[in-house]
Amino acid sequence: ARIKQATDRIAEVTNSYFSAELPVIASTTSRSQSSQDQVEPEPQHLPFYNVEESKAQVAELLDQLKTEQRTRAMTSLSAWFTEQAAKVEAEVVKLKTKEEECVSLGK
Repeated sequence: ARIKQATDRIAEVTNSYFSAELPVIASTTSRSQSSQDQVEPEPQHLPFYNVEESKAQVAELLDQLKTEQRTRAMTSLSAWFTEQAAKVEAEVVKLKTKEEECVSLGK
């Protein structure tokens, strides 16, 4: 649920920043006489972008993801899985040895 909240908040901040109208850029190629006579609108400027506030928001969103706790849990699970895989491999070797003994006794 927190990941969803953090993702939604990131989308909200991103959308609010990029939803502002971009400045109009006039083309310098292939203008007709009629378009040259038209008055071009003044470019609209993007809203002020506060870098420090954005950094704080990103830090807060990352903190909500609890990345350190998730990393510890994943490391623990990885170690457990590696241990279990080694046990399975050892058991497979024992089983093959017993099968070979049974086959050799049966001949």
